[in-house]
Amino acid sequence: MHLINSVFTPGQGSTAEALSIDVTDVSLGATTQSDICVSTPGKNTIAVFDTAKLAFVKNIEIESSIKPRPGPGRGEPAKVSTMSLALDEAGGKLYTISGSTNEAIVIDTASDSVEKIVAVSGIRSASGVAVDAKGKRLFVAAQ
Repeated sequence: MHLINSVFTPGQGSTAEALSIDVTDVSLGATTQSDICVSTPGKNTIAVFDTAKLAFVKNIEIESSIKPRPGPGRGEPAKVSTMSLALDEAGGKLYTISGSTNEAIVIDTASDSVEKIVAVSGIRSASGVAVDAKGKRLFVAAQ
């Protein structure tokens, strides 16, 4: 999915004219500050949009908790790639899964900030996430 000038009215003070992002998932009513959160595959961000103002608000940046092993030639820290989104509206949490690391991310929707990053063992190339109705279990689809 690709989002470009489709949700926001160009020319009305919005940054939508310059916005072009790849989209994996969209969560409506996800935050108190805005009504739409969008996952951005290949990037470590959740894009936040305000539907009342028809404008991009900000990116919620997510840093991986996986650190590179010490030693020469070990590389850079792992980079999160946000995929599917799941909203627990009652609990005030937005969940995403990383397609590039084995991590699930919990975002506090009141503050639009990362609350927790949880390692999920035994997964590779995760692409889907769902939360149960009581907000007690997170389900991850992966290869």
